[in-house]
This record gives sequence, structure tokens and C-alpha cells, in this order.
Amino acid sequence: MAFRRNEADQLGLYDSYAALTPREKKFLARSWAAAFAARVFPRIDEERYAPLYADGRTGRPNNPVNVMVGLLLLKELTGFSDEELFESLLFDERFRYALHTTSMREQPVSKSGLGKFRRLLRGYEKRTGRDLLAEEREALRAELAALTGLPKGRSARLEPHRAKNRGLL
Repeated sequence: MAFRRNEADQLGLYDSYAALTPREKKFLARSWAAAFAARVFPRIDEERYAPLYADGRTGRPNNPVNVMVGLLLLKELTGFSDEELFESLLFDERFRYALHTTSMREQPVSKSGLGKFRRLLRGYEKRTGRDLLAEEREALRAELAALTGLPKGRSARLEPHRAKNRGLL
């Protein structure tokens, strides 16, 4: 599989966000999803994950890394199971908005794809000693702290109950 950055970040003709009413858009703009979409998602460093994939530009492209990393971060924030996470991605506009996938007719990640990504992360960590997701959490510490209300000096590990108690979900 060849590494490619996710360049799909424009509203499309069939964008689900465009179908929302002005009232729904107003509520979405005040939700945790808008903060995640503006402050966290754009700062995910996709290039950090390029070593997980084959060198060169040949082969089937990877699933969007920023979407997979964003999902893993949201999983930590919410405490959701994989099943709950994917149901939310499929049926909750907030998750699609937070991950910039509202213009995609079908969500670009599956449970098996996320599992494969986790295996790639674990294999890379075993080979190199680098935990790429922990590095990402550390790089996004201030943004995640602002989103969840955790003090900036706290561990990069998020506590799911705090996100729920603060009304993030």
C-alpha cells in the first residue's frame, strides 16, 4: 500500500452539511465537532505515518490517515467501542463534520481498516520504539486540552469520562 495524503477537504455536490437547516448548522457550529474540526483535525500530521506504508507511489493508496487518527482520538475522548464509533461516523453528522468527511458519499474507513491501521502502528512501535499515536497526542496536547477542559500540563492521555461529563457527547 502506498502512502498518500488526504487531499479531500472541499464541500462536494452531495455534501451532507449543505443539506442541514440553518438552525442545525448553528447548533453544529457551537458543538464539540466544530472545535475538533477547526482545532484538532487540520493539525494531524499525516506525514508522521508515512513510514507505515510502502515506499514509492505505486499500489493501492492508504485510507485517509488523518481520518483514522481523528477516529482514534475521538474514541479516546468518548470511550466508545469500535462499534459505537463506526455507528457514530455513519449516522451522526457531528462525527462526519469533525473528520471533514461530510462530502463523502461513503465514509472512507471501516472497522477492519482501522484494525489494520492499529496493527501497523503496533508493528512500527515494536520495530522502532516510536509510538506514533502518542507523539500525535503530545503534538496536539494544547488543542485536545482546550477541547476537553484538561489542564495543558496533564498527561496526553485523555480521560473519556471527562469528555462525557463536559457535554462533548
